[in-house]
Amino acid sequence: MNVVVKLIVPLLNLLDSTSIMDVTNDHHRGVQNKKLHFTDVDMQQLNNESYLSKCEEKLYIPRDTYKCYKQGCICCAYKIIVHRPKIICNGNKCPPNKRPEMCLRIQGTYHNNSNSYRKIAASFPFSSSKACNSYGIYKNQPGVRILTIGDGDLSFTFKLAQNLPKCRVVGTTYLSKSDFKSVYSDAETMLDAISMLSNIRIIHGVDATMLGKKKSPLAHSSEASYHKIVWNFPCIAPQNNNATINSLESKRDGQNAEMEKNKALLMKFFSRCHHVGVPGGEIHILHKTKASYSHWGIIELATAAGLLFRSCVIFDKALYPGYRNRKARSGKGSFPCHDARIFIFTLPLVRTLSSPQRPLTNFLTPLDDNSEFKACSSGTLKSVVKRLFKSVNLNPPYYKKNDPVISHTNRRSDINDNSSISDNTAKILGKRKKKNNNTRYGDDNNNNMNSGMINSSDDNNSSGDTLIIAKKKKKKQKVKKKKKKKKSS
Repeated sequence: MNVVVKLIVPLLNLLDSTSIMDVTNDHHRGVQNKKLHFTDVDMQQLNNESYLSKCEEKLYIPRDTYKCYKQGCICCAYKIIVHRPKIICNGNKCPPNKRPEMCLRIQGTYHNNSNSYRKIAASFPFSSSKACNSYGIYKNQPGVRILTIGDGDLSFTFKLAQNLPKCRVVGTTYLSKSDFKSVYSDAETMLDAISMLSNIRIIHGVDATMLGKKKSPLAHSSEASYHKIVWNFPCIAPQNNNATINSLESKRDGQNAEMEKNKALLMKFFSRCHHVGVPGGEIHILHKTKASYSHWGIIELATAAGLLFRSCVIFDKALYPGYRNRKARSGKGSFPCHDARIFIFTLPLVRTLSSPQRPLTNFLTPLDDNSEFKACSSGTLKSVVKRLFKSVNLNPPYYKKNDPVISHTNRRSDINDNSSISDNTAKILGKRKKKNNNTRYGDDNNNNMNSGMINSSDDNNSSGDTLIIAKKKKKKQKVKKKKKKKKSS
């Protein structure tokens, strides 16, 4: 009887373990095969929050932003969908947004030393300090005249002229030169750097509602008309709100209370653009689209002033290196702008009151060029959300198949192939090469990742446990060695 019991018990245990394994495998298969379902409410929320429906489905994504999102960048994904979706799939919420400096184009080479990340960083030209043929959506075209309005610390105007040497750039500030120097601490260095460029001119004390009038300082400029007029993050000045510069009253956030004043400001600006723009010229308004900014009705204001709405382009700050979006009220600090959009309007050929010269035919933003922009649609928004849900089970940084991944538990340890890491990169990334033993604890986990397996959060915890056990074993071995030495002595 005892012999029978001894035979039956292990068999029962085997059956239980196999059934449990089947259930867990079926559960994981169900998780992988279950499709993400979008309701009509979900799609309406995505279209509204991404500004796709409000801009008449004329929304474009810069190609560099789109490529970065396809590589698994959460920051660039949220530049497209703006808000975190309320969709829940398999008990998982959509991962939240990250800080803008965590973009793969900025941090990719420092998180991982794999070839894929080096290719990602090399494929984006903005990281180079040399002058290139573009700055964001602006191209280096000879003869094109660009006017910037109310450019805070003039960082955008300076970088625009530096990267586009063939264009003529005129930058303006609402503040006088003395006020400009008192508000911005680095004003002197900025003006000195601007003086070194030959294709730029700065005019202080320019009111956006007085463009084209004789009283405006812009009237004395040699350029009578402009192909592109750019205003980034327009808002009323502290003086217009009965507040002195850098006072406590000027630093408060009063966008809700001042919405009507800001709308009136934009309406006057749009009406004055007819007097300083070439026939068919473009007006670019860069602004946030979250509430309460989404209630400004920028498109409606521009069309009421006689402008023609062309499209919206997603703003990617990584494509504008050196530009600082300062707070106009205090001159210090910045603000999040992942929800910003560039509103592009064109001046009609008939109502334009500027010089009658024939405009250039190639100065318009090439939105139809597939190599420069990707047209956004409801299907694009769906794919962005799906990719975000796929990233829930991935360990950052994101990887392709057969790419080595560094987990958080062993961040300072080597990648499996130490021969591929040079001495310089090893110093930069804080990695230490091992001469004798190339193996390390937790390599089984990394080998599974290299074979294309997706590890869940439970796997990460188990890898952390194995590291703790390994450390305890090392301590025990050291204690034993010390005891042996004492005995021998």
